[in-house]
Amino acid sequence: MVDARPGFTRDVDIVYEKFDDDTMVSPREVRLEAFKQIPILVGIDGGFTPSAVYCQEMGNGQLRILAEVVLERGSMAELSRAMLALEAQRFPDCEFNDTCDPAMLAGEDLEQGSDRMRLAKLLGRPVTPAPANDLATRLAWVKTKLELALGPGIPGVILDFSCKCLRRGFNQTFHYRRTHGSNDLSSIEKTPDSHPHDALQYACSKTGTAAARQRSSELERARQARRKEAREAPRYNPLARAQR
Repeated sequence: MVDARPGFTRDVDIVYEKFDDDTMVSPREVRLEAFKQIPILVGIDGGFTPSAVYCQEMGNGQLRILAEVVLERGSMAELSRAMLALEAQRFPDCEFNDTCDPAMLAGEDLEQGSDRMRLAKLLGRPVTPAPANDLATRLAWVKTKLELALGPGIPGVILDFSCKCLRRGFNQTFHYRRTHGSNDLSSIEKTPDSHPHDALQYACSKTGTAAARQRSSELERARQARRKEAREAPRYNPLARAQR
C-alpha cells in the first residue's frame, strides 16, 4: 500500500523513473483507440519469448501505447497469428509500420531465412530492423517521450490499461541488474516483462520520423504526383530568351 492505495514495491532500480502510473495509464473504462489517418508503429522482439507492442505518435509528440502481444513461449508463426488476430479485432483498416530487434536478421543468408524474413512473410508486410541496438540508445528513445512536457495534465506517454506486462515493467519488473557486492548497475535484469519493453524501444525508434506521421500509401501518392509533374513540365531550354 502506498498512501492507502495499492502500489508497486520499489526495492529495485527501475529503468524509467519518470513513468507516473497515475497520469500515464488510461482509466479502466477508457480504451485507447487507434487513429486510422496515421500509421501504427509496431515494435517486435524475437527469440523464443517474442513480443509485439503497438503505438501511435500524435501530432503534439505524445506517444499512445495501444496494445501488447506477449508470448511466454512461441515461434514466429505463433507470434504472427497472435498479432493478426489482435489487428483484426482492434485495428481494422489501419496501416502498420513494423520494426524488429536487429538480432532477428541472423540467418538471412541461410535457406530457411531469418526470423525477420519468416515473420514478414507470415504478416504479409515488410518488417525492418531498428537503426541501433545498443542499450543506451534504445532506452533514450523511450525516455525522451516520458520526459516530454506537453502542458498541464498532458503526459508525453499514455498507456492503455490492457497492457499489463508493460505497466508492470514500468513500475517494477523492468529494472537494472545490480552487480553483486557493489552499488554498480550493470545491465537490465531479464524478466518476462523485459521482452515487451524491448519491443516498445524498437517501436519508439520510428518516432519523430515521417514513418510515424504519414501512411506509406499517402507518401507514395505524393511521390507519384511529383513524378507526374516533373514529366509534364516543359523542358528547360537554356538558349531561349525570356519573354518580357
